[in-house]
Amino acid sequence: MPRYFFHVHDGEFIIDREGKEFPDDATARREAIFAAANMLADIAERFWDHGEWVMMVGESGREVCILTFSGKTPKPD
Repeated sequence: MPRYFFHVHDGEFIIDREGKEFPDDATARREAIFAAANMLADIAERFWDHGEWVMMVGESGREVCILTFSGKTPKPD
């Protein structure tokens, strides 16, 4: 079964050295959405107004998907 790696860039590059096995790319992409949601929930207070948060999913040296998130809060008038 292929092993997928979920690397994150949120001001620093965090390399996933273990990865997880999934049967196919579609399953890995679905897992990326769940993983990103959980990770963003953990940093919710410092996520806003700090540039992009990116998750890159790869398998055997190829890109499977890239998730990019950013959030802005309105500035007071």
